[in-house]
Amino acid sequence: RVKKVLGITSFFIVDDVFTLQEKRVFAFCDALEKAKLNLRLKCFGHINTGSIEMYKRMKHAGFHSVALGIESGNQRILDLVKKHISIENIEKSVRCIEKSGLIPIPLFMIGNIGETEETIIDTINLCKKMGKGGWFSFAQPLPGSEFYAVAKEYGTVTTNNLDEYTSTHITFVPKGLSID
Repeated sequence: RVKKVLGITSFFIVDDVFTLQEKRVFAFCDALEKAKLNLRLKCFGHINTGSIEMYKRMKHAGFHSVALGIESGNQRILDLVKKHISIENIEKSVRCIEKSGLIPIPLFMIGNIGETEETIIDTINLCKKMGKGGWFSFAQPLPGSEFYAVAKEYGTVTTNNLDEYTSTHITFVPKGLSID
């Protein structure tokens, strides 16, 4: 109905990890094709989920790209933020998505706990190595989160004003770095 009435043909599925359950992804793709909607879709995925078969199925059903929360190009930072992924798995997952014909969209955060100029350079270098560009935002220690609970140990929280907690505002500065 949205397509017919408003002419909208492109959608970003905002599910934190759309690719978590392959069975659900295949069922969703089946329903899309049965409805003959011919949409252009994007979604969030996870480095540790998905197979070449699933990504090919998504491509066939109208998916264009998969956004991946990589966060950092430095293994120590990934471990500190309890990401449960490795640089090796990041590279394998990105190649798998590319082989399926989908476009991987790497999502990175600058300013995580433990961040240094060197770890930021590692993140930029991983982004360059993948050759896809990437979306960069600033790490945000949201009140009530585990990050917020340990933030003062690892740096300085610059504000408690939730209106400033956006991907373009720096609300946390790791020790050894400046807001610049």
